[in-house]
Amino acid sequence: MLTDGIGSDISEDESAYSPEDETLLDRLIALRDIIPPSARKGVSHFFRTTYAYFGTGLLWGGKALWVVGSSALLLGVPWALAYAEEQQMIEMERDMKMQQTTSEVS
Repeated sequence: MLTDGIGSDISEDESAYSPEDETLLDRLIALRDIIPPSARKGVSHFFRTTYAYFGTGLLWGGKALWVVGSSALLLGVPWALAYAEEQQMIEMERDMKMQQTTSEVS
């Protein structure tokens, strides 16, 4: 047993205490006794509610993204193919007109 100079005894475990050896989790657990139960309950309720809303938002967001993405594929791909075909037809008509005008000139 050691003494702290005031006359109280200090065990060897307490004298070997080093704040650097304490983890964040150890400090948070020690704070649990300082914070009143009503405040802990309020903070816990806040975080649980926030987590639930965030999870629900992600779930609905994922579903909405699936609907938008699959709709874009089902509607967008055929439209893009039709548009490309239309552009190809316009280009062919333009080429035919160019050939026609060059044959009329010569």
